[in-house]
Amino acid sequence: MQRVSLGARTLAALGCLTLAAGCNAILGINPPSQRSRDAGWFVAASPDDAGFENADAGLELDAGPAKLPPATHPWAVWSMPNPATTHLPNPQSYVPADGIVTDQVTQLQWQQVADTTSFTWTQASAHCAELRVNHLGGFRVPSRIELLSLIDFTVPQPTIDASAFPDAPAARFWSASPYQGAASSAWGVSFAFTDGLVYQDKVEAKYLVRCVRDGTAAMHTPRTPTAGTVHDPSTKLTWQQAESTKRRIWSDAGAYCAALDVAGRGWRLPTVKELQTLVDETRQQPAIDAAAFPNTSADEYWTSSPVPGFPDMAWTVSFAYGFDGFYDIKMFHHVRCVR
Repeated sequence: MQRVSLGARTLAALGCLTLAAGCNAILGINPPSQRSRDAGWFVAASPDDAGFENADAGLELDAGPAKLPPATHPWAVWSMPNPATTHLPNPQSYVPADGIVTDQVTQLQWQQVADTTSFTWTQASAHCAELRVNHLGGFRVPSRIELLSLIDFTVPQPTIDASAFPDAPAARFWSASPYQGAASSAWGVSFAFTDGLVYQDKVEAKYLVRCVRDGTAAMHTPRTPTAGTVHDPSTKLTWQQAESTKRRIWSDAGAYCAALDVAGRGWRLPTVKELQTLVDETRQQPAIDAAAFPNTSADEYWTSSPVPGFPDMAWTVSFAYGFDGFYDIKMFHHVRCVR
């Protein structure tokens, strides 16, 4: 097991789950927002790094992809919104009106104030189907990638635009996306960054739900590899097809992308949400479209997203299963650039 020395303590970084009840309890630490920055040793590692929670429980792996509930999108069929303060493409823009928040980028319409009741996965679906906001129905549980679109990774918990979604809890929310790594499990998104952005749990567990309505209809358009790049017409992003074989620390990863010349220049490190658009929930190890991105490592990839309040930490996305985590910026991880 790889061990990482951070300040005064050495943590088993790859053996600790990104769960508040897992990593924090095991290490005896409080969430970063409640501790002094001077401690300087917090690392959250993704569950797929070393014996993630359901693997240890001996649960049966699903043989094939499960069916998604109707009217959900397993892919980003729109540009992924980035926090406005990052000055990156597609800045987040919300219009609240009568209890519904319209995302001007994705055109999804969100329940502004989530119910304080926790639901099982099945109960969450029934709750959204019955929901009426200002006499409007048609709500459903959002997919994993839809719920991720709400994340504002530049702010501490809750990691969401507080002006559009006031009093939002720093808590876990169900998505409609089943998890392929373990039977009867589903994906969720946490708005408390100490948990990691995405998580999975058994469908009997109870979490909150923020319901969504479809805005303009959209369909996923297949990605098109050409000249060493892969263009995604849905997200409008173009990706480096063949990743670098060299792992890099975070600063070197950004410099590598800035200097990259593959079918032209203009490359950069993707944000944590942009990199999550490449995760294929129906595949594992690697959880990515292998035809478009051959020889992808089932390991962590750097993103450009630092952890708020912790300048020595940055987010990664693992393509073993699709989890994310945050690591010391002096650690070495893979790089895939975007423009």
